[in-house]
Amino acid sequence: MPPTTVRTETSRSQPRRSKPSRSPALLLFCGIAALLLSVAVSQLWATAHFEPLKQLSRKLEDGSLILNSAIAYYAPKTDEIVSKHYCRYDIVRAGVTTVLADVDRLNRSQDRKAWNTALARADRFLMHAIGCTPTDGNYWARLAMIRWALAAPPEDVAALLSRSAMLAPSERNILSARFYLWNRVDPKTLALSRTALQSDLNTMLVIAPAWFSASVMRPVGLNLLPYVSEMAAPLPAERRADLAYYGISLQSSLSTTTPAPGPRQF
Repeated sequence: MPPTTVRTETSRSQPRRSKPSRSPALLLFCGIAALLLSVAVSQLWATAHFEPLKQLSRKLEDGSLILNSAIAYYAPKTDEIVSKHYCRYDIVRAGVTTVLADVDRLNRSQDRKAWNTALARADRFLMHAIGCTPTDGNYWARLAMIRWALAAPPEDVAALLSRSAMLAPSERNILSARFYLWNRVDPKTLALSRTALQSDLNTMLVIAPAWFSASVMRPVGLNLLPYVSEMAAPLPAERRADLAYYGISLQSSLSTTTPAPGPRQF
């Protein structure tokens, strides 16, 4: 029986069709597109997830009246920001505001355990915030406050205040935070951070308007007063009179007393 197919030389030599190869550039583009889509979805989720916390922090920053129970509810939720390494500025800032408000609302003498828990959370969160934005002088100043409240060694508090002064020498809210501590820390802390302290005093006593300086500095603490007197001594009489008019103590004397500090505010 003759063969049913006849192989010809032409059929044997005809090349097979190969599958089209994928371009490396196309693969790279697809990979980048998938990555960007994943990041976008993740950011949208984070925005929605932390929106209540951000709303709370905005109200706290605006000075709105917030129930203590609301702060107590949201403060522990900031732990997720640390544990999952969120570094988005708006989320971290909202967390900082909330943990500091949690410390501020508590009375150490009435609930020491809750106070210590809030301080530990604030310390941990501020370390995270500094890791995300190490150039933010406000975070360094707030961490100095927390470490001072935790009775950290003067060397630690002085180092944090010095770093804050270096990074943010003139912002009002950060100056206010530092002077809150300058007026309360012990003489050793002041001596260890003398360069930063003198820089802040130069800003307040020499450069800034007297009314502004008074709003930041008053009341001048007993330990701080010798530094203020030293810095104010060479000032023109008119400038000294302006500072005194707005209630800034310029003379160091044994009769000077430090007003009793109110609740610690952060």
